[in-house]
Amino acid sequence: MPARYRWSMRSPVRRRHWRKSFPLWRAAAKFDLNAARRDVEKFHSIYGRVAVLPPDQYNSLVLQATEGCAYSSCLFCELYRGVFYGRKTPAQFSRHLEDAIAYHGEALRSRRSIFSVKPTRLPSRSPTWWRSLQSAPRSL
Repeated sequence: MPARYRWSMRSPVRRRHWRKSFPLWRAAAKFDLNAARRDVEKFHSIYGRVAVLPPDQYNSLVLQATEGCAYSSCLFCELYRGVFYGRKTPAQFSRHLEDAIAYHGEALRSRRSIFSVKPTRLPSRSPTWWRSLQSAPRSL
C-alpha cells in the first residue's frame, strides 16, 4: 500500500483529531448498561408515556399537566388507548416540575424552551391550568 494511503499518527491533523475525540471514546468506554436501565426507569417514573413531540420541540423541557387522552377514541391512534385520562393538581404538577428539573440536572441548561403538553380538555383560560403553570418560573 502506498505511504500516502496509510493511516498514521505522524500527521498533525490526525493527532489533533485524535486528541479531540479521545474524551468521547473514554466516555463511551465507561458506558454502564445497569445505569442506563436505571435512567430509563427514572425517566418513565417522571414522564410515563411521552407522545410524539413536534420536531422543533425536541430540545425543550417537557412538562405534562395531564396524562392520557381526553378523547381516546381515534381509530388511527393507539398511543393512549386504554390509558386513563386525568389532570394533575397544582401540587402534583409542582412535584412533576421538581422531578423533571432534578432529572435533567446540569443538562437543563441546554434546553431551549419549555414545551407544555397542552391537554385536550383543559382550556388555556382554565384557572387550574394557570395555577399549575405559576410554579414553573420560580423553579427555573
